[in-house]
Amino acid sequence: MNNLIDLIKSTSLLVGILVALGGCGGTEASSPPILPSAPPPVISCDANSEYCGDIPDSANPCSDSEYWPLTKKSGTYPIDVHYSRIEDGDRATRIVTFLDESWMMQVDTLGFSAPLDDAGECGSDGRYDVFIWRGYSGAYVTHISPNLETAHDDYTTYTVIHNEDEYLNTYVAHEFNHAVQASDDWGMHDSSVFYEMSASFAEALPYPESVSHGLQDDWVPYLEDFQATPESSLFIDDYDTWHMYGATLYLHYLWERYFPDDAGFIARVWLENRNSPGEDRPDYIDALRLVLLNERGITFEQTITEFMQWRWFLGQFDDGLHFARGALWNYPVAHTVIDVINMPITISVQTMMFGSNYFRLQNSTDSEISLNINLFTDESDIVWDIFSVEGNQIISNFNVSAQSSTILVVAAMPTEQVYSGDFTFEFHDAELTLSTP
Repeated sequence: MNNLIDLIKSTSLLVGILVALGGCGGTEASSPPILPSAPPPVISCDANSEYCGDIPDSANPCSDSEYWPLTKKSGTYPIDVHYSRIEDGDRATRIVTFLDESWMMQVDTLGFSAPLDDAGECGSDGRYDVFIWRGYSGAYVTHISPNLETAHDDYTTYTVIHNEDEYLNTYVAHEFNHAVQASDDWGMHDSSVFYEMSASFAEALPYPESVSHGLQDDWVPYLEDFQATPESSLFIDDYDTWHMYGATLYLHYLWERYFPDDAGFIARVWLENRNSPGEDRPDYIDALRLVLLNERGITFEQTITEFMQWRWFLGQFDDGLHFARGALWNYPVAHTVIDVINMPITISVQTMMFGSNYFRLQNSTDSEISLNINLFTDESDIVWDIFSVEGNQIISNFNVSAQSSTILVVAAMPTEQVYSGDFTFEFHDAELTLSTP
């Protein structure tokens, strides 16, 4: 009995010591043990209903249907989205939704021609075919066959798109516009720049707010390349940079300035752009010239010089009077800053046709400063226009107010009407001299 009592006492003492030791650590609970992370889920692939391998680069989606055994169909428009793996089914459904929205906006609302029926040359029927290509980065539209039933250069096409999520909505809208362009004129045969400008413009209409950036669609970051090189022609064909995509700013200018309630002007330009197979006239310059003059009474060339003024007012230079979202498009055009007290000064000007140089003339004094201006060039095929971004034509002299600045634009314009076949994208040279009287 005594031994049992002694054991109970000893046990109680031990419990007390343990409780006391536990209390020394404060009131926080102990950290749970770290468990190994769960292994990634194993995604199975049923070779009987899916294609489980890598799609070879040489695959032709129209003839190699074994790589795309699954299909989601639109219930609204004649569109099929083909894919390889069951796990891509949700993405295929989303793409169908984006295609439906793009068709409704671009064809039903704006008036673009619908994608042509390919009569089963791609896919099992004449419905428009889109292929999710696993592992492919990017998207493209390519032609199938010319439409022999019309006199103009229209083609059937299909679309390939990646299986990633970023900008999926605007990717789809952009590529869909290439498909409808081909129903009027296979644009790549004439001009890459208008092909990309138009598609970048069209993608912004169904999706004015990007799911990725919470700002404008994915064309907006391309303004960085476009605004960095104003001396390049507005219409330069250049896939080495994003300049052609950022050049859609010109179409946004036309929309906001001359067609504020009628974005369908771009579809009418494409209708006027139709030409016969093997011909390059009319081209997009002819079409723009016709629509602008007939519908708004303004010349194509006038819109170019006015656009050069508008492109100044982005980001920190937005004045609330030009682009509605100019303050959010924070890509100011590249320019040279000149202190007007350092006169005279001679500046080399180099630009392509339909390009321009920008000079910010700063007056930090308390007095207005008058400046004379003179431009010398020995090139006879270019007209050099000099104007301020406020629209004032400058001939020989101008004033810079005290404690302010004047933005001078020097633009290279053709001496007569041109079309895209006249473009050489060569730089033209001049010398600009500024001096005080």
